[in-house]
Amino acid sequence: MSQVDGKLAKDLAKVADQICAMLADGVIPWARPWSVDGLSLMPNNPCTGKPYNGILNPIILWMEEAANNYGDSRWAGFKQWKAKGYQVAKGQKSTVIWMPLMGHGTNDAGEKFSFVRGFRLGRVFNAQQLVEPPEVPEIAKVDPADGYKDAARIVRSTGVKIKHRGGRACYNPISDEIMMPPAGAFDTVADYWAVVLHELSHATGAAHRLNRPGIVEFTGFGTEAYANEELVAEIGSAFLGHRLGIHREGLLEHHASYIASWHKRIKKDPQSLMDAISEAGKIVRWVEGRD
Repeated sequence: MSQVDGKLAKDLAKVADQICAMLADGVIPWARPWSVDGLSLMPNNPCTGKPYNGILNPIILWMEEAANNYGDSRWAGFKQWKAKGYQVAKGQKSTVIWMPLMGHGTNDAGEKFSFVRGFRLGRVFNAQQLVEPPEVPEIAKVDPADGYKDAARIVRSTGVKIKHRGGRACYNPISDEIMMPPAGAFDTVADYWAVVLHELSHATGAAHRLNRPGIVEFTGFGTEAYANEELVAEIGSAFLGHRLGIHREGLLEHHASYIASWHKRIKKDPQSLMDAISEAGKIVRWVEGRD
């Protein structure tokens, strides 16, 4: 190990020790540091004002949103959009979802009840598939590079593209792009960069970068591989933020809160936290190596 690598390891070890100490002391629950009024993170129907419920439909719509880079959680049927004065653009393909068929009955006590007696196929279109999508709430324009030029430079140097649209932050391994809400939607610009670095950490797991199983072998949310990847990405964000001077009061505690949300994973396998810290160190070395 070179002298430079040794100094980096010691620097990151200090941050890791602080995070571990916070986890031991207990931290407040994690809270999303941005809000976009009028845009829900859950797939929803703006024509009915209701979210798409169940287990399967939200996953179907999330995956379609990610695969097509819509950055928009609003979905509705062709006729529903038309009734609201919107037109689906020519050539756009619908997304198939499962619509419940409700039945009604009466129990032995004479009480009426409803039940799902089956399903039928439904077809919906995302708001971004319309000729003129409905307007989204106006968000104050904030230049995220103001005061954070080092962060802006080093993120650019990685070559990972960032698109700002919608109310969700995510890394799309299919298009190899990061989707972010506008900087003005965040509580602070430091929070914006912390989330960018989290998603950038995910992006480093692509096959042509660090080739991490949590990205290249992703099989679904809720799996152990997914939980481990989230730990790696959040610790990577904390490490990179420390190196780049991304700071606000309580930001490190915020990282610890997010990590603590995976406490079942950590409790089941304490070594997973140490492994994640090691992988996060590789992220820092890779990112700084591109600068």
